[in-house]
Amino acid sequence: MRQVSRFFMLPVAFVLLFTGTDRLTAQDILIRDATVYTMARPDVLEGGDVLIRDGKIVEVGTSLSAPQGVRVIEGEGRYVLPGLVEAHSHIATQDERGGGSDRHEQGQRVNTGLRILDSVNPQYRWLTTALEGGVTVLLVTPGSNATFGGQIVVIKTPPKPTVEEMLLRVDGQTKMAMSATLGTGTSEMREWFQKGQEYLAKWQRWEEGDKEGSPPTRDLRLEGIARQLTGEVVTHIHAQTAIEMQYALRMAREFGLKVNIEHGFDGWKMIEDIKASGASITFGPMIYAFANYALYTPGILAREGVRVALTMDSASDFQKHHLHHAMIAVRYGMDPMDALRSVTIVPAQMLGVDDRVGSLEEGKDGDAVILDGDPMSTFTHVLYTIVDGVIEYDRAGVESR
Repeated sequence: MRQVSRFFMLPVAFVLLFTGTDRLTAQDILIRDATVYTMARPDVLEGGDVLIRDGKIVEVGTSLSAPQGVRVIEGEGRYVLPGLVEAHSHIATQDERGGGSDRHEQGQRVNTGLRILDSVNPQYRWLTTALEGGVTVLLVTPGSNATFGGQIVVIKTPPKPTVEEMLLRVDGQTKMAMSATLGTGTSEMREWFQKGQEYLAKWQRWEEGDKEGSPPTRDLRLEGIARQLTGEVVTHIHAQTAIEMQYALRMAREFGLKVNIEHGFDGWKMIEDIKASGASITFGPMIYAFANYALYTPGILAREGVRVALTMDSASDFQKHHLHHAMIAVRYGMDPMDALRSVTIVPAQMLGVDDRVGSLEEGKDGDAVILDGDPMSTFTHVLYTIVDGVIEYDRAGVESR
């Protein structure tokens, strides 16, 4: 009996992978009479309702009527959040049997033409545990072994037959990392950014010359760097310490980059520089030892008006603890609403997908998380995770038909 009961507690998506059943279809759902954290205005709606139809949120309010055929989930005593957004993960990029990882390019240090999309396993088993923790959107990034790591992708969490069915955003973000030898790393960055400027100038001259003669030879690496220089993509720079962050922001100033700092443990030392740069911070991980004394950083930065998202920085089942990160941040001084924003609407804005996810508003994707208690309580469980109107995880909670 013990084995059977554990099986039925598995996320729905996990079961489907091994039964061969077609993917679930979107339902019309009314979540009724819950405490709704909209992450919009108002931030919190007591006795609130959320109506999802055809995979989209069609109404958020109070005392909504359930149209005929709509499934009702009674929310009394429950809490509803937008689907959680993880702003920095390596999920679905490593061998599930522990054989290795496909997120670190070992052959060269400039990989702006590389797409992590081509390494994502769309049926990776740990995606289902992310759903268990209420995570509905994941940024998947290359690793930090190379100075220019490659192109980032944003996906919906539920496993699908192909990665194309999971895509939320496939363009607009790229990864870099400060080298352990900072002088060498920044010299390499400067060299390649200058090459990118020359590449842009060649194409500009050809276009201004009415495109006479053969166009310049295409170079995928330089095209990626050129898009950083023109601001078409956001550059996510791995920088943990104050000195790494100083170098990263120096590159941003020198070459006009739109920058997001990844990890940023010493951000509390760099407040004025960060504010002046306009950079955002993806802070974490907090659950294991990387953060050390810097656990106060998210709260300090948020109070100073810096845009902060929290991250698990994981390739495995740590994603299910994403909401716990918000709890830890509050324990170390972050305002509770800022903490909830840091795992919902703020990362959605940083990733350029806030038109679809990150808040519970009319017209956005039908992504929601239903909890059995206060989001800031360690005793709270995720009862349902809903993605695009599909109940992808069901803890067998409070349904009323």
